[in-house]
Amino acid sequence: MEFTAAKSALLKELNLTQGVVEKKTTIPILSNLLLEVSDSTLRISATDLELGVRCGCSAKVKKEGSGTVPAKRLLEIVRSLPEAEVKFKVLENHWVQLNCERSSFKLVGMARDNFPSLPEVPKAIVTIPCGVFTTMIQKTIFAISSEESRYTLNGALLLLKPESVTMVATDGHRLALIERQMQVAGLKNELRFLIPKKAMGELLRLLAECEDDAAVEFSKDETHLFFSAGDRVLISRMLTGQFPFGEAREVLDAPYQNEALEIGFNYQYLLDFFNAVTNGGKVRLEFKDEQSAGQFRPSDEGQYQYRYVVMPMRL
Repeated sequence: MEFTAAKSALLKELNLTQGVVEKKTTIPILSNLLLEVSDSTLRISATDLELGVRCGCSAKVKKEGSGTVPAKRLLEIVRSLPEAEVKFKVLENHWVQLNCERSSFKLVGMARDNFPSLPEVPKAIVTIPCGVFTTMIQKTIFAISSEESRYTLNGALLLLKPESVTMVATDGHRLALIERQMQVAGLKNELRFLIPKKAMGELLRLLAECEDDAAVEFSKDETHLFFSAGDRVLISRMLTGQFPFGEAREVLDAPYQNEALEIGFNYQYLLDFFNAVTNGGKVRLEFKDEQSAGQFRPSDEGQYQYRYVVMPMRL
């Protein structure tokens, strides 16, 4: 492999990979970037096995091929170089030589075959404007849980409908929801996906280079999500599990003849009561007004008189 690329273009692409590259790893190849050149194009790939990125820039290709180089060290070197063309050449035993004007460096690489292969991007399902996607991430990413034990809360829910796009995130104590009414071309049924927090952070980095009306193509396979913006692609493993989406409504029949009343309670407090009433019979709910405590008790008390009083929540 031998090629030349402009320092400014190369540096921009290298910056996009740094959040994906695994810095502390027991698998050394994950600290490297994969460089591939062909057809006047340099393609750069990085992965930590959960997240991957593909990007690139134009190059003058003297000899097609590929090689891996340490990501952090390459960025440091390119950042320090003058604004000029940078020449790359793969030497024996996976060494890579860089030359730029009077500067020359040699980096020890690793065998290209050791680099994990990234999945190919499937056909796009939907296209979302860059500005819409960016705004949704910015309004929800901070509400994602950082507790690894709460696996399904370690990402945000992306809800796609033919007439709207919604993103929801929660850590169990707060919930952020943002919705945009818009026609989602090509979508006939509702789709839901969990996007990991790290992937959302890298998406912000990738989309920062895009115009607001530029297209972000979204696609998926059985285990991965793909986000494409121009020649750049972010690949993320899909979170599995059921996201506790904060929107539900159920109507129950109950005899009631007084004025209409709307009152809210912490659902966990109500579940505690219903679980404690184990006879499977009916329960009686007694309310004075929206601000006063509610009283709950079994309608058939038997030998015990059981009362459960709960303060309401402000709706």
